[in-house]
Amino acid sequence: MSSNYLRPSELYQWVLNNLHTFQEYEQEKILPNLQHLKWVQDMLENLSPYQREIFKLTLIIQLEDESTPFCLMSITCILFNLKKYGIDVSDLEYFINTSEKIRTKIESTMIALLNRTMQN
Repeated sequence: MSSNYLRPSELYQWVLNNLHTFQEYEQEKILPNLQHLKWVQDMLENLSPYQREIFKLTLIIQLEDESTPFCLMSITCILFNLKKYGIDVSDLEYFINTSEKIRTKIESTMIALLNRTMQN
């Protein structure tokens, strides 16, 4: 597998690690989203280890439901923060990386971005 391949489950961590390499206008677009996700860290901090595990399992169940909307940045932020608390997230990572629902969302987002780029 290519070392340049970014797994969907790594999105939040990748953005954190690479934000400094983005152009200033790109950083200005991304920072509000990252700041908004502070609620994830605050919420998980207040949960017990058992509650964190239940939260992870609930998230997987919601992701399996095709009708439930989701935000990949939020999901990967949750995954990143659950890892920090020592929760085994391998099942969540696997689900995110193999989910047809998530793959379809990524594809539609990329197509929309390409269309916008081609129009400009």
